[in-house]
Amino acid sequence: MASSSRQQELAKQPSGPDGQRRGATQSASRSIVPAPIIGTGPFKTPTKSPRSTRKYAKDMDKTPTPQLRHNPWESWSGSLEFAINSGPWNSLLDLFGKAIPKMPPVYSSTATTNQKNTSQSEVDLPISNQLKYLVYVPYLLDARITEASDLLSEVRLDLTNQDHFSLATHCIAEVYQPLLPQILWSENDVVVWCDSSILHPALACLRVILHKNSGQTHMDPVKLHHFPQFPSLTSAPSFSIIPDKLVLKGAKATTGRGSTSLPDVLCTVEIKTTHSWKKDLFSSIMKMLNGIPEAHRYHVHRFVWPEDVDVREKRDKILIQVWAQMVDNEVDYALLTCCRDTMCLIRKNNTLYTSRLYTTTQRPGLVAFCVFAMAANMLEKPVLPNDGDTEGAVLKNWSRHMKTYAKDEYRGADTCGNVLGDQAQIVGETWSTILTGGTTFSDMINPNVAVQVGNSGDICVKEFTEILLPTVGPSPGIIMVEWNVHEPDGQQGATGM
Repeated sequence: MASSSRQQELAKQPSGPDGQRRGATQSASRSIVPAPIIGTGPFKTPTKSPRSTRKYAKDMDKTPTPQLRHNPWESWSGSLEFAINSGPWNSLLDLFGKAIPKMPPVYSSTATTNQKNTSQSEVDLPISNQLKYLVYVPYLLDARITEASDLLSEVRLDLTNQDHFSLATHCIAEVYQPLLPQILWSENDVVVWCDSSILHPALACLRVILHKNSGQTHMDPVKLHHFPQFPSLTSAPSFSIIPDKLVLKGAKATTGRGSTSLPDVLCTVEIKTTHSWKKDLFSSIMKMLNGIPEAHRYHVHRFVWPEDVDVREKRDKILIQVWAQMVDNEVDYALLTCCRDTMCLIRKNNTLYTSRLYTTTQRPGLVAFCVFAMAANMLEKPVLPNDGDTEGAVLKNWSRHMKTYAKDEYRGADTCGNVLGDQAQIVGETWSTILTGGTTFSDMINPNVAVQVGNSGDICVKEFTEILLPTVGPSPGIIMVEWNVHEPDGQQGATGM
């Protein structure tokens, strides 16, 4: 009886525009009525809801729905329209023409400060693969950046073309920035920023150039569906030494690690947070010595490979980490970045070459493109200064620019020898020690020199910093330091301890 009266009541109600009774669809309409989306820019959505939706919404709960203060779609589409109009975007090179966005702050000043400790796998590299020399070459990429700029400027862009427009959305900061984390909570958020602002634009443009050089001249090289599958940017397999990212040129057959294929790597990418990579982290190795001729503007450092995992300096932890990743993946190129600063590293034999730092205003995406392109043999390898194949050649060619980082304890039973070269700086880590002793230094009548600094009459730069010079037991016949060096004219304080 109640059911019959309910049917009669529904029959008296007017139908909605879709022919259904309002009361019969009221509960369903509450779950399917979409919230209106208001957008601007090239992808505009209707600013008004359909009449039926507005009409039926009156029968919904009277509790007002809270409104978002910030509409992500509106922000993104507005940014897209602004980005298009902020060109000109005439070529691929223009996509790298602006500074990348500045990353937001980390949620806490004490967060993300820890640096990954050196692992036993990194320390246990064979002696033949260990890093011996670190060479800072500030101009390392200058010529390659010029060549890369010429390559990119040859590919013209037309943002009225759908494929060109799609490519640009991966590279224009005003487009991708609103979708990035606005507060950094972990290193993963830094990785997202580096991917979007540096690595993805470089990889996208690298694929365009590869397709352009493939010989298929009848095709538009910017068409996304024509892009080659490789190079690609991936995470690293869970082996003993794991970079943050790998740039792959493909996959190769397994060699017994229990998988069907292994990555065929072009270069490695290591990403750090700005709290673990302070602005002055590499300042000591990027400081040029006085008196180096302009034609030889590079600086060489001897690197002492650790014997155990107890590495204290963050700088050395990072260098060991990146070097071990390059050796393990058998590559010659690496990119090190924290988004704020980016640098290129090149491996040759037992020597690591580093470029200068590129900040957010110095087109780090273009630097990444250069590194990827050199690894893919699209650009020539930089001319490396005096890249001797043997240690003897290294010492002969580079001794006048050598700085030695002494670590731990050096035990010498005889004269430690002339401090290397006519320009040298020796910097100890946590009060490194040159420890001498034995019968050589036991005769007070015929003393011997433990550390000889230069030869008589030398005029050059020589500095000792944070070094201890003790002896093992009584040594009445020791001359601990024989100093023979005078500072060059106009360089007061260039020699001393």
